[in-house]
Amino acid sequence: MIFDIQKASITKRLVAFILDAILFAVLAVGFAWLIGLACDYDTHLNASVSTQEAYTTYYKRAYGVDYSKTYEELTESEKAIWDTYSEQFSNAVTYDEAVKITIEQLLSYRTKYLGSHGVDLLATDTTYDNYTTEQKAAWLSAYEACQNELKAKYGKKAFLMKPIRYVQSYQEDFSVDLTRNSDDVPKSELKNWLKAYDKCDKVLATDLSYNARMMRILAFTLLMISLGILLSMLILEFIVPLLFKNGQTVGKKVFGIAVIHQNGVRVNTITMFIRTFLGKYAVETMVPVLLVLMMFTSNALISVIVIALLFIFEIVLFVWNKDYRPFIHDVFAKTVTVDLASQMIFENEAEMVAFRQSTYAEGSGDALSDTLYGTSNPLANSFVEVDKKDENK
Repeated sequence: MIFDIQKASITKRLVAFILDAILFAVLAVGFAWLIGLACDYDTHLNASVSTQEAYTTYYKRAYGVDYSKTYEELTESEKAIWDTYSEQFSNAVTYDEAVKITIEQLLSYRTKYLGSHGVDLLATDTTYDNYTTEQKAAWLSAYEACQNELKAKYGKKAFLMKPIRYVQSYQEDFSVDLTRNSDDVPKSELKNWLKAYDKCDKVLATDLSYNARMMRILAFTLLMISLGILLSMLILEFIVPLLFKNGQTVGKKVFGIAVIHQNGVRVNTITMFIRTFLGKYAVETMVPVLLVLMMFTSNALISVIVIALLFIFEIVLFVWNKDYRPFIHDVFAKTVTVDLASQMIFENEAEMVAFRQSTYAEGSGDALSDTLYGTSNPLANSFVEVDKKDENK
């Protein structure tokens, strides 16, 4: 029965899929990381986090409520303060604007108010929490005085806590003290200090409003995910199968299975393109990925339902069509996964038609041959039609 489709076993397809999935995940993450480096994703993300922390820190110190907590975690007195200032806090973050101030200017303000008020404007949460009640009041007084000075110079765009949080963030990331002069930094620490200083200075110089930065982060996230997946599929699901031939990925190569057309002909470049980019990438991968991302911005229930329906459709398609056991990408490309060792594969349709004609002619009138190669065989229609065409000539 060399003319039959020798479907690969479910076990072989499963283990091949697992191996390919592992390789794909590693490659996709690697590409996403490289894309993130190219678009400076971490800098924008850190700046966005610092902006949120800046407003949270200010409202905590000025009004005594921590907006990083959930409402249920607050005491009754804190809930009253939360109710009073929550809308103001939300609007402040939403309509956040850029602030133009250099590290040198910030440090000069620190020096000035450190002398006049005896407290450090760059005090971390730990340092501030250890202040006495009088010192905390002095810190708020120094902060408001410096904030007013900034507003007089830069207008309403100035919000002192943002550059303070930027400096604190990069000091923590690089384990350095940016308040020190570079000449006083030990040589062993100077490299890290310069990196932290340059990154912080860059963020301050290119500070964007919170909403604009969040939109940029969303765009970069989509770019990293979609392009990372696309490049991985291009290599593992398109280029590699064309090099190995017979539509074999690394997993399929290892476990001896292959992909062919449903008529027994070897797959070509166009077929693999449709199978990979239209089926696997567009429908089976990016649709669920975009729906998952939509969960964070719109109705999550709809996304879950659509993903579940897509998954169920894949299973039904696989179970219902016992002849080929296809998935969506197989339906698009009209392909089937077969056992390479026992499957006869034709180079092209002409070779397939010639073989069928020859086999049909040799077996004509034989009951067994009619069963194998006659009308009961699902592959017989094409060469029967060819026979009819020949008779009409």
